[in-house]
Amino acid sequence: MDEQLTKKERRELRRQEKESERSNVVQANKTKKYFVRGFILLAFVAVVFGFWKLSQRAPVIADAEVLAINELDWIRGDKDSAVTLIEYLDFQCPACGVYHPWVTQLFSEYGDRVRFATRHFPIINIHPNAMPAAKATEAAGKQKKFWEMHNLLFENQRNWSNERNPIDLFLSYAEDIGLDKDKFLADYKDGSIDDKIDSDRNGALRAGVTGTPTFFLNGKKINNPKGYEEFKTLIEKELGISN
Repeated sequence: MDEQLTKKERRELRRQEKESERSNVVQANKTKKYFVRGFILLAFVAVVFGFWKLSQRAPVIADAEVLAINELDWIRGDKDSAVTLIEYLDFQCPACGVYHPWVTQLFSEYGDRVRFATRHFPIINIHPNAMPAAKATEAAGKQKKFWEMHNLLFENQRNWSNERNPIDLFLSYAEDIGLDKDKFLADYKDGSIDDKIDSDRNGALRAGVTGTPTFFLNGKKINNPKGYEEFKTLIEKELGISN
């Protein structure tokens, strides 16, 4: 049949065939592109939905034995309260620094009705001064000034966090709050303090703590509140206060 066509007609036929091939290739590429885009969109939606589901999970109820208040815990507020807030913290953690004034305000407002407990969870692989800071609070606690050192460390977090050796600053803080500096330094070097901090950290791992700050309200791990009012609402719910 091709032999019956003129040269001009054969050229036109080949041109049309090539255009048809190009059109098919373009269409195939478009289809492939739409398929890839659709797959990426579906994957994105699945990831977002997954994170949303995680955020909607019910609070985790941790090991009751681990979360039971004991004589080694640092406690303030109503020691006999039926409502207990436990905070696992890292003194060098910036997020803990953000939550510090909120927890302080909660204590000011509900300290007569809520038991507040603080435990150590220094993340030493990214916060090299977290362990020395925890030891400083424990050493201050030997002279009944744990909370004073706790507050000073958060208030001055930026000053000591990047120090190669923060002990000199910690000694100055010890002096500021009226501690016997020699005793403070001796207690700071006492291995029993390291054991206490390690005990807190091991308990935290058993309770499912992976970062700081982590809060347990009456034995339930809560999602970190996004502001003071949200935190306050959680506390008032446990106290049976209706808004």
